[in-house]
Amino acid sequence: MDSQTLGKNYEKQTEPDIISACQGGDLEAFNELIRRYEKRVLNTAFRYLRDYQEAVDAAQEIFLKVFRKLGGFQGKSTFGTWLYRVVNNHCLNIRQKHQQAYGGRSRMISLDAAREDNAEYILSDTKTAAPDVVYKRKKLEQDMAAAIAQLPDDQRQVIILRHYESLRYEQIAGIMEQPTTTICSCLHRARQRLKSILEKKAVRKGGTR
Repeated sequence: MDSQTLGKNYEKQTEPDIISACQGGDLEAFNELIRRYEKRVLNTAFRYLRDYQEAVDAAQEIFLKVFRKLGGFQGKSTFGTWLYRVVNNHCLNIRQKHQQAYGGRSRMISLDAAREDNAEYILSDTKTAAPDVVYKRKKLEQDMAAAIAQLPDDQRQVIILRHYESLRYEQIAGIMEQPTTTICSCLHRARQRLKSILEKKAVRKGGTR
């Protein structure tokens, strides 16, 4: 199906048709692709980078990369898997630059210091929830984000892709280019480390009362 056949009803078309139109140079089709994935890409970038504006910039750079590389997409994996690989690699490159700039340490940004709209972006339905529920959810998200930031990059990746993006083990293996058994082991270690970090934080809080 060519882009003329698609017309202006891009939102009603299947993803393969949209991608085919994009590969043919149809910018309106690419805008539809962005519309379908922009929130997911931005949220994922935010979880990697923990800075809203940096995540926005990264998302724009990612879609520019996608536009340039889409001609080479052959459908051997799903587009979502291919896209997440681009997101994953781009955000890791940014983190590596941060580590180089900070002498091998990750650039740590406290979510407690983030603007309210930045922290709330990755929370669902905060506007309709009761204030106490919103506060608890926001605090939990902040604690979890701070704990995830302490994980090694591979463990951070599997946690984000599995628990935030709800991807299957096989999809994560394809994105990270690792065997599924390696992904399962990495996820287990990440969960254990997160548990330890959060328990230690709870103990410290208890001791300050």
